[in-house]
Amino acid sequence: MANDFYKKCAFFIFIVTVFAFGAISAKEGIGAIEFQRVQQAAFKGDITEQFRLAQLYEIGMFTEQSRELAQEWYIKAAHNGSKAAHDILCWDYKIGCEK
Repeated sequence: MANDFYKKCAFFIFIVTVFAFGAISAKEGIGAIEFQRVQQAAFKGDITEQFRLAQLYEIGMFTEQSRELAQEWYIKAAHNGSKAAHDILCWDYKIGCEK
């Protein structure tokens, strides 16, 4: 029951984040440009964009889906102070340990 609640909350936060930062666009080609912008900012140390890049890799939006790269960027974001990234890593660890 608690797992369902947390999954729903995480999904809701993800959707709000994606829409709030304009990662979804109906125009063709804008996705690749947005991905490159997010990626460049993430490499420069922008914590918010590091978290967004992890999300984009996790779901495969505007790029190939890669759980490994998503994990890498969640870790970088968490190390730089992203509470959201930290919470996701803790959740992933908890779920992984229960399996």
